[in-house]
Amino acid sequence: HWLQQKSRGFSTNSQDSQRQSEHFKRQSLNKAIENAYAQKLADQYNIQVSESDVDKFIDQTIKNSSSRNLSRQSYETVLSDSYGVSPDEYRSIVRYAILKQKVSFAIDKAAQKKADDASAQIAAGKTFDEVVVKYSDDPLASATKGDVGFVDKTNQDQGLAAAASKLQLNQVTAVIKGTDGYYIVKLLETKGEQIRYARIKISLKEFDSSLNELKKAGKVNEYIKVEKN
Repeated sequence: HWLQQKSRGFSTNSQDSQRQSEHFKRQSLNKAIENAYAQKLADQYNIQVSESDVDKFIDQTIKNSSSRNLSRQSYETVLSDSYGVSPDEYRSIVRYAILKQKVSFAIDKAAQKKADDASAQIAAGKTFDEVVVKYSDDPLASATKGDVGFVDKTNQDQGLAAAASKLQLNQVTAVIKGTDGYYIVKLLETKGEQIRYARIKISLKEFDSSLNELKKAGKVNEYIKVEKN
């Protein structure tokens, strides 16, 4: 980022620029700490990320983007020209993103139990609205009852629209494993190529919570001096 700004004639000598520089350094260091913690837990739980995992992630990212018609090579050229990221660097970024995701699901037994409990409550006869308000981690759940409004059946939303489009009206899915947590979806309405559904979201919290506890306890050592945010 600094090199990009420098090449555009951006001065890094002002106070604002220095603060911005420190902010990006802190972000980078936090990400490095997060990656190291994810790797530590991955070793502990014997979790691995294969090259196939990385390829699938990249292919899906291209498919979901506005540049979905780009070839892999063209996509990598865009990353390099726009962000200064080489293909190997990007694969490393993707690998750690997948690793954190896998680790987060593996260690967050509370989220899994919460999702299973929510599903069981619906199966036992509780209304979807009641379960949304009680269990969903969406901050707007109480107001919206999980209703996301109309979206295309092909909407790229962790597969939720695709799952909802397979339901009958007012039918509810089993627990769905998304990218950032667990979901339960109910189909509310269909209109041509669009659907309207409600969702219960159960977030993954254990990874960030446990890492923050380690930081508070002084068990995370930083060997590079960077201002705290």
